[in-house]
Amino acid sequence: MAISEWPKDQRPRERLLATGPESLSDPELIAILLRTGIAGKNAIELGREILSHFGSLNRLFAASSDDDRLRLVHFYNYASTFCDC
Repeated sequence: MAISEWPKDQRPRERLLATGPESLSDPELIAILLRTGIAGKNAIELGREILSHFGSLNRLFAASSDDDRLRLVHFYNYASTFCDC
C-alpha cells in the first residue's frame, strides 16, 4: 500500500515533523530520503531492502562512492522518477 494512503499520523514525514527523528525506524528515515517508492514497493519497503544490504544507517552513510551497493540506492531513486508509485 502506498504511504500516501496511510492515515496522516502514521506517515513517516508527518511523524518526523510531529515527534522528531527518534520516533522513526531506520527504514522510515531512509524512506524520507528516497521520497517515493517504485512500482510494487513503497519507500519504507525500499528502505528495509537498502538497510539489509548495508546492515545499518551508519554503514550506509559511511559507504564510499565506489561501493557497488550504492548503485541499488541510485537505481531506486532513478526508477522512481519514471514510475507512478
